[in-house]
Amino acid sequence: MADHTLIHKRFKTMVNVLYVLSYIPLAFVALGILVLLGGIIAVPFIPFAAIENRLTDLPVTGTYETTGLTLEVTDAYLETIALDQTAILLTLAAFLLYLAAVAVILFSVNRWLYNLKRGNIFTIRNSRFIEIAAYTVIILTVIDALADLAVGYLMMQTFSLAEISSELNEQLVFGVDQLSIEFNLMLLFSGIIIWILAKVFKYGAFLQEEYDATV
Repeated sequence: MADHTLIHKRFKTMVNVLYVLSYIPLAFVALGILVLLGGIIAVPFIPFAAIENRLTDLPVTGTYETTGLTLEVTDAYLETIALDQTAILLTLAAFLLYLAAVAVILFSVNRWLYNLKRGNIFTIRNSRFIEIAAYTVIILTVIDALADLAVGYLMMQTFSLAEISSELNEQLVFGVDQLSIEFNLMLLFSGIIIWILAKVFKYGAFLQEEYDATV
């Protein structure tokens, strides 16, 4: 009996701690969303032409070597850099969707922990929160791929990749001539596992209701 009481206290303490800590990433994600919204609003008013003209004055010219590859940055290369407003907006929008999906997941986890803190373990409400998190993780797989695609498009539009050495060109993930979209299968698999967990909680809630009805 004493062991059961100790386990119960440890579980309750753990849930309380996790519930409080869950607000920290939620706050950071909310801040990130506000920053991205501000960036999207500000982009149309940023003088990109003036920024491009000042890039040639930056002391970044020279030869850079890494993992056996060599990249020579010259004044002529800096003059080819173009800040594409559409590409920047698409990238910001993609990351905004990414953070919005993460916010939904964190909020669902927060509400789930809140219910656990109140002693509600196997309930339909808990299963729904877990299910929402699962579906959002699966959707996040697509958003993550689109975000990577947007970054690749931004890089292609910003830098004159044709000026980069052919050796480095072969190492670029996004390539020069075409963009490719790749899905994070681990993220997708995690979503499926969470969905299964949601169904387990739903079945547990059904058994709990049956038990309560027979007592």
